[in-house]
Amino acid sequence: MRSVIHKHLRNNEDLQVFLHGDIRKLDKAKQVAEKPAEVTSSSAGVIGGYLSWGWTQIGQSINYSLGVARLPEKTESDLKCDRLTDYGSSLHSSLSAVDNNTLSLVNDYKALARNWYAFSESINSLAEFENEQNEPGLGTLLAGVGKSADRIYDVYNKRQTE
Repeated sequence: MRSVIHKHLRNNEDLQVFLHGDIRKLDKAKQVAEKPAEVTSSSAGVIGGYLSWGWTQIGQSINYSLGVARLPEKTESDLKCDRLTDYGSSLHSSLSAVDNNTLSLVNDYKALARNWYAFSESINSLAEFENEQNEPGLGTLLAGVGKSADRIYDVYNKRQTE
């Protein structure tokens, strides 16, 4: 561990208790820590500063030895990369929506073509029936509507194959 190499931490009693202590030693250290120490006003600043520095070093050593590292702050390059990634994700979402809508439109054209074909067949059958019933005017009119429905079917059928 790096604490063994560091000259101030090598012999630090608190660190040794923390690293190698069992429950009994940790409880004893806690009781000792809870007792107020007699500190003179002149030495308080020096001791407090040293303890603060020591605990900071212990925390950094523990983090380093356990592999717990803080992520560095993002640089301008990282931020640009994040924006580019967000743009790529947005573009992918948009293209996926276009693809889905196009597929839906093609399926709608297929369904519409099938409907026009069925309508055309029904109207042409009705035109034949009217001609058989000696209603040539109505038969001719329905046959014309049937031909128009056939043309519309052809348009939709052609569109779906393009």
